[in-house]
Amino acid sequence: MSLKIAPTAQVAVYSGTHGNASRETLNDVLAATPADTKILLGNFPAGTTFDGVTVFHDALGAGTSIELGIQSKHNGEINELALFGSVNTVDAGDAMKNIKPRHVNETVELIATLKGGIGTGELQVTVHYRYNGVSQY
Repeated sequence: MSLKIAPTAQVAVYSGTHGNASRETLNDVLAATPADTKILLGNFPAGTTFDGVTVFHDALGAGTSIELGIQSKHNGEINELALFGSVNTVDAGDAMKNIKPRHVNETVELIATLKGGIGTGELQVTVHYRYNGVSQY
């Protein structure tokens, strides 16, 4: 009988109260920030698996939205600036964006890109992630 090793068998399984689920809240205050400005909110190490984000925001301005994603910190191959999708920020509010788990094997930056107009107000992003380390296989 053959044995196939699934990718999930290749990572550590943690036994804490909530497993290895983690959250990190990152924020910035925009002050007349021009459209198409990329905002570096934080860095995540190689071995991180992203599950989604929760976004809280002020009314940033007419026609504005925020696009959330990741990119390589050190000129690597990851450039997924819309990984978590877009959030309309014309009115104050919140949004939750769940994604198919996305594992990264290099350090990445969480980037919010302001779209559509000049933005002023607070942006807060809570990242839902797991840290399993880099696969050995």
